[in-house]
Amino acid sequence: MADKVISSKNNLSDMIFIAHADCIDDANLLASLIEKGLSIKPVISNIGPIVGSHAGPGTLAIFFTSDTRQ
Repeated sequence: MADKVISSKNNLSDMIFIAHADCIDDANLLASLIEKGLSIKPVISNIGPIVGSHAGPGTLAIFFTSDTRQ
C-alpha cells in the first residue's frame, strides 16, 4: 500500500489519511513508510462501527489524491 501511494501521489494535496479497524500497529507502520517516502505525515483515524462491522477487524484504508484512478 505504501509503495502504491508513494508512486502515484500527486501535488494537489499534502493530506493523506489512513483509517483502520482495530489494527493501530499496522496503521502506524503504513504511516511511517509513507512519511519516509514522501515526507508527509498521514492522519490516522478509526473506522467507525458501521463500516467496521462490514469490513471486519484488521481493515486498512488509505485516502490520497492521484492523477490516475487506482
